[in-house]
Amino acid sequence: MLFKHTEFRNGRDVTARGRRLVVSFICSIVNYDYGFYWSFYQDGSIGFEAKATGIMSTSLISPTFPQDPNAPEFSTLVSPGVNAQYHQHIFAIRLDPMLDGVRNEVSTVDAVLLPQNAKENPYGNGFIVKETLLRTSKEAVTDPCPASARFWRISNRNSINPITGKPVGYKLMPGNLHKLMAAEGSYIWEKAGFARHSMWVTPYTDDLEERYPDGRFVSNRNGNYTGVHKWAERNEKVEDSDIVVWHVFGITHIPRVEDFPIMPVE
Repeated sequence: MLFKHTEFRNGRDVTARGRRLVVSFICSIVNYDYGFYWSFYQDGSIGFEAKATGIMSTSLISPTFPQDPNAPEFSTLVSPGVNAQYHQHIFAIRLDPMLDGVRNEVSTVDAVLLPQNAKENPYGNGFIVKETLLRTSKEAVTDPCPASARFWRISNRNSINPITGKPVGYKLMPGNLHKLMAAEGSYIWEKAGFARHSMWVTPYTDDLEERYPDGRFVSNRNGNYTGVHKWAERNEKVEDSDIVVWHVFGITHIPRVEDFPIMPVE
């Protein structure tokens, strides 16, 4: 539906069917198949969805292999003698915003409960939003906060919305945001540095190395890793300027028997 409303005073009901344009592609990477879907809606919103399917990474064990009841489990037995390891799928979307021009900026927006008092909040249910401008690439390294319903606002202070009187902007509303399951200093932690946080903002550059969240030729590197986590350390200005927004999200996959042999879309 695009929208629906029932007017109870006169019994009238109106429902409008929505339409969307979906631009999609599928990448088959070793045993997994990933579907990526951009959806453009009639209300001006843009949605993105990543879907994982294909075959899980598995290993073979003896069906009679003795199990230590005190040992930690790292996998699920999905078929006799077949183990599927616990793992993560983490994606990074590179957004090059141009909201009424290239001079854009990003803020965090959090809902904040007001203190209860007789004048401004007599019933204790009043809340406001606190918007915090991320001025440098170091400040912009941020994460979700479910307790405050946090979202990120990409805006242009040089273009004012005639209705609100405030800068035009888009809300970036997070979906599946999972903590990187790797210890600090570990191999994965060092190699997949972009996955340590959910939001990064860096200045735009034509450097091909900075076209990708972990740089080019990631698999060929052994040490001396680069990536957005390194570029953020330059602490460059990202307010009212030409910026790139990196949004990180993913799936923590604890396999089940139904995921084998071909995994349903997750």
